[in-house]
Amino acid sequence: GHTGAVEDHPVSREVLRVMGNGATGNKIRKELSAAPFGWPNDATDAALIAMHRSGFIRATRNGNPLAPGQLDQTNVPTAEFKREQTVVTAAQKIAVRGVCTHFKCNAKPGEEESKIVEALRALETLAKSAGGPAPAPEATNLAILQELSTKSGAELLVGVAEHAEAIKGFWNHCEKSAAQIAQRQPQWDRVKRLAAHGRGLPELSDAIAQLEAIEQNRLLLAEPDPVAPIGQQIAAVLRARVQAMHSAHDTQVAEAIGTLNANASWAQLNEGQRSTILAVNGLVPPSKPAVGTDEELTVALDSASLEARGHLATVAKAGVAKALGEAVKLLEPKARHMPIKPATLSTESEVEAWVSARKAELLEAIKQGPVILG
Repeated sequence: GHTGAVEDHPVSREVLRVMGNGATGNKIRKELSAAPFGWPNDATDAALIAMHRSGFIRATRNGNPLAPGQLDQTNVPTAEFKREQTVVTAAQKIAVRGVCTHFKCNAKPGEEESKIVEALRALETLAKSAGGPAPAPEATNLAILQELSTKSGAELLVGVAEHAEAIKGFWNHCEKSAAQIAQRQPQWDRVKRLAAHGRGLPELSDAIAQLEAIEQNRLLLAEPDPVAPIGQQIAAVLRARVQAMHSAHDTQVAEAIGTLNANASWAQLNEGQRSTILAVNGLVPPSKPAVGTDEELTVALDSASLEARGHLATVAKAGVAKALGEAVKLLEPKARHMPIKPATLSTESEVEAWVSARKAELLEAIKQGPVILG
């Protein structure tokens, strides 16, 4: 017939007296089952479980708190009990459950403590993803969360209830920042890769300086997005460069092949011989690079830089002489290279003497077969 608070029941008051500043369930049972009480364990356990469910006392096992509903007669003996200094009201429990729901971690009545601990851990993880290395903002934390991390039981629940709106607001902030970082980071990484290929180009010096300022000041999440327009500028310049270099390379190869086709020795080779020589000397028409999207442009430049692409046109220019030399070798198996000796000439007589000496050497050399000068 008791209608008052659980802790005001006579049995509960006696259990609390024996508990004192803290005691195990086994100790409480032992004292209340002895004279002058002689109570059965069921009476003691019922009082402990009822007060635990109401939040008036807290129970732990091996240092870990037992949530209301987790305490039963099987673990009463080994549990340690203490009186809660703070009592959680029904309104505060509702507020805590509201925080859990906001964190997508629903808590049923009686699960407030275990679920809010889980929710706060999730918030800690989320807060870390809401910041990061530059240019992302530094990860931040809510001051009250550090204080709450030292609390447990009723003190934790009361603290969460008191700061429920601030905690939910911080969750919203972290969720938004984490989503923005996940969205913008890939773009930043791509623009940085493109900028690395554009270093040294005068028309990109200002854009690259702006990128460095964004990184130094951690402005990845600034509004409006500061990276997108800079990325578009860098991509446009690099795309035009790649396309121009392709055109120059294509033109050089076409001119080189035209020169070879006009050569009598070249015409004597079969198709297979010509194809092999062209491939070896970089005289194959280049494939048009795929640079339609920024991602394609990045991949193209990662596979062949601007410097490498510029070198291809130079190779094409020099390839004609090499290709003709190899053609002569194929047509004249005995032909061999004869280097031209370098000399410093300053008078007409020195020139005539040098030419005469080289003439004699050449006449002697061709007795052994064709000679390729070079």
